[in-house]
Amino acid sequence: MGKRQAAGIWAIAVTVTLSWGWGVILAEAQEAKRTLEQFLAEKRDATMATIRANGTPQLTPVWFYWDGERFYISTTRERIKYKNLKQNPRMSLCIDDATGFSYVVAEGKAEIKEQDIWEDTRKILVKYRGEEGEGEYLERLKKQSRVLVILKPERMETYGLSK
Repeated sequence: MGKRQAAGIWAIAVTVTLSWGWGVILAEAQEAKRTLEQFLAEKRDATMATIRANGTPQLTPVWFYWDGERFYISTTRERIKYKNLKQNPRMSLCIDDATGFSYVVAEGKAEIKEQDIWEDTRKILVKYRGEEGEGEYLERLKKQSRVLVILKPERMETYGLSK
């Protein structure tokens, strides 16, 4: 076998190995994403961290909805977290399962949506209260001075989600 023929066989072997390896990596990444999506779809409280005017953290338990790219959180204009985010949009969310030692932490800059918030707010309510509870509860929320906090994470960290 000549050098050229051996090099060709070696190139094919490397290509097959890399293709198989990338396929495994891709499959693992897809499974990790499914596991993350399932974890975030469950009824879990999140702890939301914002930054007070004096630079200290402020923590609040919140309900959320995850659409695969963004977190949605409903709050009122009177809440400290809203005031903090108006001054400094940086925030973090920690969603955990203390019994399973699993968590997701998401960090980034919040966007505050003040108009056309009710469809996304309804999704939060359906997640936590089910279809039956969202109608009456949503109507009550509509009488409040509500906004939607939207976080498209710049950084996410997970722990304990792999099976």
